[in-house]
Amino acid sequence: MQRIRPASIVFAAALVAGLASFSHAATLTWDGGASTDQWGDANNWDPNGVPVGGAGGDTALIDTPVTIDLNGPQSARLLTFGAANVNLINTGAGGLTLGANDITSTPVGTGVLTRNSTSASTTISTSLTITDVGTSGGATLFAINGSGAFTVNAAVDFSTQGVGSGSLDTTLIYNINNATVEFNNVISGAKTYPRRLNMYTGNGGSVKFSAANTFAAPGGFYVNPSNGTFYLANNNALGASGNVLRLGQADSITNASATTTNVLITDTADAIANDIGARQHGIWVIGSDIHGTATFSGNIQVGANNNGDGVSNLPVRLTAVNADTTTIFSGDIANSGAGDLRWSPIEKIGLGKVIL
Repeated sequence: MQRIRPASIVFAAALVAGLASFSHAATLTWDGGASTDQWGDANNWDPNGVPVGGAGGDTALIDTPVTIDLNGPQSARLLTFGAANVNLINTGAGGLTLGANDITSTPVGTGVLTRNSTSASTTISTSLTITDVGTSGGATLFAINGSGAFTVNAAVDFSTQGVGSGSLDTTLIYNINNATVEFNNVISGAKTYPRRLNMYTGNGGSVKFSAANTFAAPGGFYVNPSNGTFYLANNNALGASGNVLRLGQADSITNASATTTNVLITDTADAIANDIGARQHGIWVIGSDIHGTATFSGNIQVGANNNGDGVSNLPVRLTAVNADTTTIFSGDIANSGAGDLRWSPIEKIGLGKVIL
């Protein structure tokens, strides 16, 4: 005989199912309640439960000095580090997946991964995949606030995110404080033309790329320092061979001025083939500090070097830092255009030799 369920029971069942589908939209804070170092132990989080990634997923907040072992693949929608020394490791297979297709923008100073203002250090030694993030409102992947060192020793892959469909740029790294930021393994992924892939570093801070990166930025890789340094520690640090590095593109977020000095320098790299455009904000320094010879074989485009306050004709300084450094610029050095795109004076600085 067929059984008929009352409507109230059907409604209650649907309500429970609906609540279950949104049960992980929360911030889970590491409290170490399981007395282990395992990310996957539910009692290590408050409220108890392992962070879940994807749309409607969790923010994992780590705000205490700790070493955490993922011990296999884990995920979260967002990851935030507070004011404490944190070390993420992974003794198992797989890595950490962040992001979700319901992230289309991030407020300034925050990202899919955020390190809040602190002098503490952060070290990540597990591979990271950032997936599904759109940019219809602009999104940042790594927002690094504070002065503490931030080091990523494992591969970073953003190739599966939906950045190609967005109408605004993607910011790969946001570091406008004086943090020392190092990416010591391969960065892969793509930002679809014509939108840009951006990076900000400033106020005495630095970013170093140390691996043979494969990321593609056909719309341009725009590096926007403000009294910051971008170090290249691998000949392929700038990613795909077709990537054009655009230095100092105007953006109010850098607070650039006529006194701003922005530095691109090779640190162990000795052969950079990508084209470089040095434009607009501040004074640019381009060159090498290796003990030996470094060659920039791509073309360098200068001009329109304007700080946004009507100050133009700011210099581009080519440098060989040490007495035994020789920096060779074998490509063309050309003005960026006509009209209000003014020529930037070229100056030589440093103790070594600069050859054009």
